[in-house]
Amino acid sequence: MTIHQKIFSYIFSMILVLFIAISLAVYLLFYRTFFENEVRNIINNQDNVTENVRFMLEQIEGAATMIAANPNIASEVDAAATDFQVFGNNNEVHHIATLENTANILEVINGIHIVTSNGEFFTSNAAIDASQTSRLRDLYSAQVLNPGETYTGLQALTLATGYTFSAISYVRPMYNYNDEYSLAVLVIDIDYVLLREVLTAAAIKNHEWVLLVDRSGNTIFTYPYNTILDPILVENPDLLQSNQTLIERKVFGRDMIVSSSDIATPSWRMVRLIPLIDIRQQINSIEMSLALIILLYILIALLSSYYISKIFTQPIKVMYEKFQAVERGDLTVRINTRRKDEFGHLGHSFNAMVTQIDLLLKQQLHEQQQKSDLEFEILQAQINPHFLYNTLDSIKWLAAIQNANNIGELTTALINLLKYNISVKKAVVLLEDEIKSLNHYIVVQKYRYGDTFEAHFDLDPDTLRCEVLHFMLQPIVENAIIHGFEDISHTGLITIRSIREGHDLVISVQDNGIGIEADRIADLENNPADKFNGIGMSNIHNRIQLHYGKAYGISITSEVGQGTTVRIRLPYQPNQENRGNS
Repeated sequence: MTIHQKIFSYIFSMILVLFIAISLAVYLLFYRTFFENEVRNIINNQDNVTENVRFMLEQIEGAATMIAANPNIASEVDAAATDFQVFGNNNEVHHIATLENTANILEVINGIHIVTSNGEFFTSNAAIDASQTSRLRDLYSAQVLNPGETYTGLQALTLATGYTFSAISYVRPMYNYNDEYSLAVLVIDIDYVLLREVLTAAAIKNHEWVLLVDRSGNTIFTYPYNTILDPILVENPDLLQSNQTLIERKVFGRDMIVSSSDIATPSWRMVRLIPLIDIRQQINSIEMSLALIILLYILIALLSSYYISKIFTQPIKVMYEKFQAVERGDLTVRINTRRKDEFGHLGHSFNAMVTQIDLLLKQQLHEQQQKSDLEFEILQAQINPHFLYNTLDSIKWLAAIQNANNIGELTTALINLLKYNISVKKAVVLLEDEIKSLNHYIVVQKYRYGDTFEAHFDLDPDTLRCEVLHFMLQPIVENAIIHGFEDISHTGLITIRSIREGHDLVISVQDNGIGIEADRIADLENNPADKFNGIGMSNIHNRIQLHYGKAYGISITSEVGQGTTVRIRLPYQPNQENRGNS
């Protein structure tokens, strides 16, 4: 990883971890607070519903108190009670307008009935039938055994007209307040439809299930209507015992909060089931908003981390690129900076260092160039007399054997070759001039060695006008003729090629001679300072590197019995004006 990537990773990771920690803490706190608030709302909603039911029942009980205290009704009931006939023998039903008016005032009341001890019935509705009077007698008997205010369970009532309705009855004794003896039993039928509408509206509004039961566990109301919720009481008996019980249960495969509260007056209990999916949907909606905020924050963290890291690493990146350019040999690079901090000081130090290195290299190159020129002159002084002796010896034998027929051609080639090697003092010539001189040399050597070898040229025309070092190819070809074709039985072949590879000029000299052993090549490659000693090309390699740099020079590939290829790599430098002497 780069420094930019590392700094970016550190800053972004630190911001992200800190944000995640804070977000997690806030989320957990929010989740707990939200859940507690929802549970509190559930309790408050339950309290509102139970208060509505209590209010209805208080209206019933208030109406019962008013009826019991009404002197007109009391006098009629008292008059009937003075008749000591045997209970059950008198089945008279008396319609009392006062009771009807009271029932009409309160919508929740379906009917008001009074049963006396002698079996007489006083009612707000004259349409009660025999089944109704039988029910009223049973309620009277229950009051005799256990006097007090009670509520019956849900019951189906049918009038003489055939109309059937559901009701819950409120039952209480009526007393003679003068001597405090029980005068009769008051029964008020509560309109179950109205009660159900109140409970249903609350259940629909709060998206919940409701179960209303009495102290014995008998179901009074359930919503949804077609759902049997009694098994919940069997599985959770504490719902009938403790007030405001809140538990989490699976009901019909759904996660729910089960809440229980007491409606004290009639000893009813309301059990509510609230699906957690509603709460979770609200939480999921908030979580989606929170997720969008997190994504936005991460995007901001990414951008800010990248920007901050770039501020610190951009100068380092610039300096790194400049160092790479210097490593590639470009000593003209400089760092342009106006910073006054440590990066600015480093930039100034870098510029001073590169300037000093450039001066030292130029000085060293100048010294090496002088040394190279001197060595080249010494090499020419060594090569020319020796070559001239061998050539003249060849001319002598040719003149004796062939009656001097080819002396003209050989002499011409020799003169041109000596002229090129001795007269041209420039270190750099054109490739086409170097090839012409090489052709003269091959003509001379063919006369010396006969038809033992052939030379073939494969030259890219675009490379002929490129600059190369003077006297560069002849020593390589000479090595191929003298060393490569020694003791071979076939005709030797030397192929000289030139091509352009990108920004480089590559010249290869390939022969089909005896080749070089692999260990010898490996030894030469592992000892660069002595790479070409012994095979006549060390001087050329060193001259190329001194003139063009370490990226250029000579490389050798060879296989014993298959031949050797020498590749010369130079910079591609075409020159339309510089022409050597041919």
